[in-house]
Amino acid sequence: MRFFNLGYLLIIYITLTASMCGGSEDSDKAPTRSSLKIALVDSLSVDDEDDERHLTEDMRTLCDVIVSDSKDCNRTFILDPTITRLDLEKDLSLKTTIEKGGSKDVSNPKVIGRLIKKNLEELNVPKEFTKASTNRNAAQILVNFITTKASKDSILVFSVDGSLDTYLLNDKTYKVFTSIDDIRSKIQSTLCQNPKSSITLLINPPSSAPRSPLILNVSGLDCKTRKLSIRTLGGDGSPISYSAKGLSEGQSSSEFTLSANQLSGTQFTFVAKQGSSISTVKYTTICSIAPPPVKGRKGPSDNGDLTIVKGSEGCDICTRYYSATDNLGRVRQVTQRNSTECCPCGKTIEMRGRTYRMECNEGGRNRLVIAE
Repeated sequence: MRFFNLGYLLIIYITLTASMCGGSEDSDKAPTRSSLKIALVDSLSVDDEDDERHLTEDMRTLCDVIVSDSKDCNRTFILDPTITRLDLEKDLSLKTTIEKGGSKDVSNPKVIGRLIKKNLEELNVPKEFTKASTNRNAAQILVNFITTKASKDSILVFSVDGSLDTYLLNDKTYKVFTSIDDIRSKIQSTLCQNPKSSITLLINPPSSAPRSPLILNVSGLDCKTRKLSIRTLGGDGSPISYSAKGLSEGQSSSEFTLSANQLSGTQFTFVAKQGSSISTVKYTTICSIAPPPVKGRKGPSDNGDLTIVKGSEGCDICTRYYSATDNLGRVRQVTQRNSTECCPCGKTIEMRGRTYRMECNEGGRNRLVIAE
């Protein structure tokens, strides 16, 4: 059976005020009674039987006695629930008067449990608590309630359909529970640590503000440091996991370090995951990578000797060209007219319908002259 119909909002506010008496050992103590406030801003889901409205099985389970028999916490907790319609400003007490239940052994958890179950099963919920709300400002009602009534509470969130992993409320992110047993275990753990704790449980709460879609973009790639950064826009403010095949399977940082052979022409698909929201973006690296220089081959430059890039040399008739790096690491394109490496001294060539000969002199002032 579902806890509540989808679309309903249930906020369960548990104010735990303990009164313990007798005994020096936990096992000797009387049950700890704690007030449980169930606050709604919309209709309560119930089981209709004839003209009566009864609490659902999951609601009764939530309100049942909590028994802890661990070594560090051996005690019984009784929750005294009160349903509150925040939009109507009306309360409905579900408290079971254990001491007047006709049993002499009111410290026995099984006896207490039977009395509570009987009371909750027989309870007839007033019709006004099941009517849909006409208030369109449920999110603001919730924010006001948390801010003014539960600012110091431990907040728990429950999702009926399990569609959320985390929930953002008042700039704080909360884990979302998906089972009543897990909620009761969390309540028990909290009570054992501090019987005076206050807990607020939100079930399928509305967003306190419209959520924008999660958008992923690449900020840029630093070719020198090989650092690539991505950024997100929108989302719900909860933690984001980033991944990219070949780089990382999942990390909290939005910065990736590429290897040298990934800097040019490598395509990545970056993925950002936030709860159930996933955004992807493709990016191809475009860094310019200079081929390894040919050692020992130099050329003149204003910034020192040039190291010729292997495979970049060529001739255009008698003009030599090549790529080279200077002592600052910059790649330059170099041309040398009347180069003897392209046209040796005395060689004749045909150019524009005429015959030329490479004439060389000792000063290195080579030139092409018309051959006679």
